[in-house]
Amino acid sequence: MKQILQKAFDEAVNFPPLSEVVFEGDSVVIVPDAYIVEHGYLLAALVEHLLEAGCKSGDLTILLTAGEFERETHSGRLRALLPEKVRGEDIFEGFYPARPNACAILAQDDEGNPIMMARTLVEADVVLPIERYYPEPPLGHFGFLSALVPRFADSDVQTRFQSADSDTKREKIVHTLAPVVADLAYRLGTAMAIEVMIGGDGQVEGAVFGRVDELRERYAPKAPPAEQTKPESTDAPQSGADTQQNGADKQGTGEQG
Repeated sequence: MKQILQKAFDEAVNFPPLSEVVFEGDSVVIVPDAYIVEHGYLLAALVEHLLEAGCKSGDLTILLTAGEFERETHSGRLRALLPEKVRGEDIFEGFYPARPNACAILAQDDEGNPIMMARTLVEADVVLPIERYYPEPPLGHFGFLSALVPRFADSDVQTRFQSADSDTKREKIVHTLAPVVADLAYRLGTAMAIEVMIGGDGQVEGAVFGRVDELRERYAPKAPPAEQTKPESTDAPQSGADTQQNGADKQGTGEQG
C-alpha cells in the first residue's frame, strides 16, 4: 500500500509533492470515505506518509462518521494497523452532527441561511479526502469528494441528500446533487485529494493524488446528455437558437487555513 501511495505522490496531478504542502504544526484532517475505512492498510500507509512528511502525531485526525467511530472504538481494528507512534494518540474522531458545537458555519445559502459542516474540517489547516473511484457510481454516491459531503455536513444537508437518494436516478444525482458537493468542498478550501482504484477482486490497484479541480475533471462521473425531443418535420426551415452553457466549474485551489 505504501508503494502505491508513494507512486501517487511522486506523480501528483498538477500539485506539489506532499512534503511541500504539509508542514510541521499543520492540523491535518484525513477524510476517508466508507469504502476506504474498510481498507485499513491503505489508511495506515497514508498516516505513515504524513508522519514522514513532517506531521506530528498530535496534529493528525482521521474523521469518521458516528457509526464508523463506534465500530472502531469497540474493535480497535484500524488503530492496530497504524504506525506504533500514533497508536496511543486520539487520532480518530467521530462526527455526531446533532451534538452541540459539532458543526461550524461554513457559508450562507442564497437565502442567508447558514451552511454548517463538521467543525474539525472548518478549523483544519489541511483537509485531505481519500475516496474510491467509481467508473459507474452507484446510487448513494454523490460524485467526486462525496467523502466530505454529505457525510460531514450538518443534519439539514444530510436529510436533503438522504431524501433525494431514496428515489433519485443517477442522472439527477449528477446534475443536481454532485454540484452541491463540489460547491461545499470549494467553500471548505479543499485543495488536494486522493482517488483510489479498486479492482474487481476488491483489492487496491492504484491511486492518484493531486489538485481537486484536475482530479474532478478526470474522475468525476460525467453528466449524461439531456434528452432531446425530435422536432416534427416541416417544410419550413427551422430557425436556429443559441444555447447557453451553465456556469463554469468554480472549484478553487486554496488550502484551508
